[in-house]
Amino acid sequence: MSPLIKKTLFRMKKLQRPLRTDEERKKHLITKGVRRGAIATLISLMIIGVIYSGKLPIRTILNEGDIAITDIYAPFDFSYNSGIDQESTQAKQDSAAEGVLDIYEVDTGPLEKAKAAAVAFFDRLISAKEAITEITDDYLNNLEKEIGLAVTTGDIRVLLDYPDIDSLKAKTLNILEKIYFKYIISDETKKSIIDSGKSEISIYQGPRKEIITESLDGLYNAKDPSKIIKPSLIKYEIEDNKIKAALNKALSGWVEPNLLFSSDKTESAKKEAVLSIEPIYIASERSEGETVIRKGQRVTKDHIIQLDEISRSQVQTDTYSQLSGILVIVSLLVFLMFIYLKFFEPKVFSQDKLLFLIGILIFLVAVSARIIVSSPLPSYFIPVASISMLLTLLVGGNVAAIVVIAAAVVVALIAGAKFNIFLVSMVGGISAICTIYKARKRNQIIRSGLYVGVLNFITICAMGIISNFELSIFIKEGLWGIGSGLTAAAITMLLLPAIESLFKITTDIKLLELSDLNHPLLKEMVTNATGTYHHSMVVGNLAEAAADAIGANPLLARVGSYYHDIGKIAKSEYFAENKQVPSDLHEKLSPSMSSLIITNHVKDAVELAEKHSLGNVIKDIIEQHHGTGLVTYFFHQAVEKTQDTEPVSEEAFRYPGPKPQTKESAIVMLADSVEATSRVLQNPTPQRLKELVRKIINNKFIDRQLDECELTLKDISKISDSFVKILTGIYHSRIEYPSKTTAKHGNNNSKRAKRGKA
Repeated sequence: MSPLIKKTLFRMKKLQRPLRTDEERKKHLITKGVRRGAIATLISLMIIGVIYSGKLPIRTILNEGDIAITDIYAPFDFSYNSGIDQESTQAKQDSAAEGVLDIYEVDTGPLEKAKAAAVAFFDRLISAKEAITEITDDYLNNLEKEIGLAVTTGDIRVLLDYPDIDSLKAKTLNILEKIYFKYIISDETKKSIIDSGKSEISIYQGPRKEIITESLDGLYNAKDPSKIIKPSLIKYEIEDNKIKAALNKALSGWVEPNLLFSSDKTESAKKEAVLSIEPIYIASERSEGETVIRKGQRVTKDHIIQLDEISRSQVQTDTYSQLSGILVIVSLLVFLMFIYLKFFEPKVFSQDKLLFLIGILIFLVAVSARIIVSSPLPSYFIPVASISMLLTLLVGGNVAAIVVIAAAVVVALIAGAKFNIFLVSMVGGISAICTIYKARKRNQIIRSGLYVGVLNFITICAMGIISNFELSIFIKEGLWGIGSGLTAAAITMLLLPAIESLFKITTDIKLLELSDLNHPLLKEMVTNATGTYHHSMVVGNLAEAAADAIGANPLLARVGSYYHDIGKIAKSEYFAENKQVPSDLHEKLSPSMSSLIITNHVKDAVELAEKHSLGNVIKDIIEQHHGTGLVTYFFHQAVEKTQDTEPVSEEAFRYPGPKPQTKESAIVMLADSVEATSRVLQNPTPQRLKELVRKIINNKFIDRQLDECELTLKDISKISDSFVKILTGIYHSRIEYPSKTTAKHGNNNSKRAKRGKA
């Protein structure tokens, strides 16, 4: 057995799918119902969560900048803050600024200066002691003048007589460190602070980056430094009173203020104090029945304050009742939407992923509505039409219509139960369905968005005229409607490829891309399976015309035809249309082996479709284009060879199926059979082509291959007529042109006839 046959046997699918028992069907229906209920509940909860994310489920509060479409009256007596009392607020802020203490920073410059002076003083004493043998009064007088401190000649003599001036120098430097560790202030600064009526200052501590408060009494005065110096002298155990007195005088000359006023930090603290002051509002009152805002008036901050006050008073009593109302409305919307899909779009209803997609899209629009309603943007800017565009392209206009109505209600609830928002959303959504229904290019999405924007503008202006708004007001609002349409188109273009990929949905735009004959699979087919390629092209023309005749999707039928036989590429030589030599490879195989090779091209094609991401709709056409049809030639060959010695199972020679589930799949099946048979028809006159087409379609009908698709008898008749029309054009009889001799004799006869007539 050849490796090819072994591989074919190994990859063979089961020829007949097992049927479920009644119990299995019952369990399946229950599970399916539970899933649908769970999806509906999840969608409802997501929508309710978005609607109820504000303080009130149904908003009775307008946003600043909106135009009131009706008069709003006070439902009860209430008080509110009508504005800021500028004078009182300013006085409070000024008082807060004045109460800020001056901030000072510790200046390290005086310490460094004092230490340098002390080192120079003691170094001069050491050099003087080393330079002279006898200390005279004249020398001391000159040294006193040179040093320039408050020390006397007696103090200098005492210091010169000290045995260890170096240790005295070190102690003095340590004393200076301790002195300047304290906060020292000048007498003038202290007096100025006291005159300002304050008894404290703030000190910024650099290393710790914090501000502390110090009383003026706790600070040291540079004018009287002895309060700092004397305790330090005692600490360093200098017992000689004369030395202490001399050092006290010297240190007094080196002590300066180390607190430096920081104007920047003081001003910053004052600004923070001013900003921390809450505005003082003017208290106002409204009586029950008094007008809060009039129709056509633009909402201001003052109106928002009043509406918020009304809302705060009502929220505790109304929250649960509003939540129950919202729960009922949303549940009813989702229920009706699911019922509609079940009865009128069962294919969509049967797919969990499409129901999830619908729920996600409504949720995303609801979130965008919540964001826009909570912002200064007008509610007309909510891009509800994006749902219509996406669902029309992905699923169909019938589904998009019911979903956009539900979305319009949700958006209207979020915007405050406003009829004008519902109307604009619905008009925009329905117009999007009508303008994008047969879009095959991405730029048609932008054009649809422009149409939606224009219709939004017209609707908003009409609502403005009904409400007696000023021209400038409703035109400005209408421009936001145009922006909503264009935004919806942009969102659609952004999300469409992602949704196509994530949910594996094939749109007409994707089909148009697949129809490019430069696709790798089609290029490989024209090279390795030329006959199959040309067969597929003709089938595509037949299927497109038939689909157009009955209102199916012509593009899907044509593209599905292009790829329906891609499974023949790998074993093209086993298929009749690709034979280039007289020998038949099937002569060496048994009929059952040949049948397996032929039927297995469907499985090979499905694998190629998945590998090249052709999409589920193309894959379905590939799987269904033979249905469970019989490989007639090899079945009869098997019957002849057995000669009734053993029964031949017809099921073993049938394709695995399933039967066509859609109009497009059925059309491709019929077009495939018609094209293949018409090529071997002798003398293909229109009448013979018509008989052939009807015979093939009748055979498929009798074989029950069309039982599971949606084709009617009227559709089948139209398909047959379109096939005959196309095939007649392909196999039209040509005029037999006369030879030169015949033409010459014909001309002579013509001339004779003319002469005879004359």
